[in-house]
Amino acid sequence: MVKLRSYQIDAINAIIETFKTQERQYIEMPTGAGKTITFLSVTKRYQRTLIIVPSKELLRQVYESALIFYQKDEISRKGSGHYEKPSKIHICIINSIRRDYLEYITGQTFDLVIIDEAHHSQASSYKRLINGMVFAPKILGVTATPDRSDGLLLNEILHNCSYKIDIFTLIEEDFLSNIEGYRVKTKIDIMDIESKNGDFCLRDLFKKLCVSSRNEMIVNICRNEFQKRKLLIFCINIDHSMIINNLLKSNGLESAHIDGYMNSEERNSILSSFRNGEINILCNCQLLTEGFDEPSIDGIILARPTRSKALFRQMIGRGLRKFQGKKNCKIVDIVDNHKYSAGFNCLISDEHLAEIEEFKSIEDIQKHLGDERIKICEFKLVKANLFLTNEIDDLNATDSMIKYLEDNNIIFYEPLSFDEGCFMMWFNELKKEYLNGCN
Repeated sequence: MVKLRSYQIDAINAIIETFKTQERQYIEMPTGAGKTITFLSVTKRYQRTLIIVPSKELLRQVYESALIFYQKDEISRKGSGHYEKPSKIHICIINSIRRDYLEYITGQTFDLVIIDEAHHSQASSYKRLINGMVFAPKILGVTATPDRSDGLLLNEILHNCSYKIDIFTLIEEDFLSNIEGYRVKTKIDIMDIESKNGDFCLRDLFKKLCVSSRNEMIVNICRNEFQKRKLLIFCINIDHSMIINNLLKSNGLESAHIDGYMNSEERNSILSSFRNGEINILCNCQLLTEGFDEPSIDGIILARPTRSKALFRQMIGRGLRKFQGKKNCKIVDIVDNHKYSAGFNCLISDEHLAEIEEFKSIEDIQKHLGDERIKICEFKLVKANLFLTNEIDDLNATDSMIKYLEDNNIIFYEPLSFDEGCFMMWFNELKKEYLNGCN
C-alpha cells in the first residue's frame, strides 16, 4: 500500500472533481514530487488506461511504479523492444505509436489517457493520437514544466490546469531537498547568440562559450566545492561534455561522460557507477533532464545557459529529491551576459514572485535578500565570494529588476549592476508617490 503525501491526495481529489465536469485537464507538480504515483493512484478508478511517455527511460520508470499497483499481467508496454497486447494498463512511448499501430491503438476502448511530460502534447504525434481516438476517453496531462519554448499553451489541447504546486512550497514543507544556489557571472557576452526553437542556438553557444578559461573555471569549481558531493554537470553539447569530462579526469577527478548515442549497455554501466559512487561527477548535455531519477545527487552545475524556464527547472529538478543523509543540493549557475537567460527566480511561482518584485525602497530589497525564503531565488553576495575568479563581475541586477525597468519604460544601460537596479526602482517608486501627491 502506497502512503500518499498530503499534496498528492489534494491533486487526486482535484483530478476526480474536475473530471465530473470536464473531459481534459492537466496538473503541474515539480520533479521529485511523485507525479507517477499520483496519476497511477487515479487509474484505479478506471477499467482501462493508456499512458503515453516520451522516452524509454520513462517507460521503464512508469512500468516499475505500476507494479506497485497492479499485477504483472495487468500491465502491457509498447516501445523500446516491447510489443505487447494492450492490457488494463498500457504504457506506450509516443514515437512507437504510428502507422498501423496508431490506427490499432486509437480503435481501442480506453476510459482514461494519461500524458506524462505533458508539455510535449502540442507536438503533432500527440495530436494525431488524441484526435484519432474512436472512443473519446478522459485525458489527464502531467508535467513538471508547463512552459514551452515555442510559446504554445497546454490549455489548447488539455484545456484546464486542475492542480499545481511549486518547488518553493515543497521545499518549504520539507518534501523536496533544499537548494544552496550560486550564480557565477562571467565576462562573456552572448547577447548576439541567435535563438533556435525558442532557446539559444547550441552550435553558436559552443563556439562562444567552450573556451579554456571558462572550462577551467568549471573544473576549479568542481575541485574546490564539490569534492564530497555527487555532481551532475549540464553541458552545451556532446563535444562540450566530453571536453569538460576529459579536463576533470586529467585533474584527478572521478568523472564520466554520457550521451544518447551510446548503446544501452554502456550507458547503464556508467549510470550504475554513478549511483554506487565509483564516480561522483557525470557530464551530459540534456540527456538526463527527463526520466532520470537518482535522489542521491546533491550537486548540479549549469554549464549551459538557457532561455527556457522549463529546461532550467528540469535541470534543477535532478537534485531536488530527498535522500538519507542529504543536507541540500548545491547548485552553481554559470551566468554569461544575457538578460533573457532563465535563472533561479523561475523556480518560484507567480504568487511568490510577486512578493519579491513589489519593492518600495533599497532597504526593502536588502531585507528580502536576507530572508531565508529568497535563497532559492537569488544568491547572497557572501556566497558568491566562494567562487570568485578573475572572470567574475560584481553582482548584476536580478531578472525581476530588469522586468520592472522594462515594464515601466525606464531606460538603462547594460550590464546593469544590482545597486544601480535598486536605485532606479526606488527612484521610480518615489517619483510615483510624488506625482500622486504623497509627501
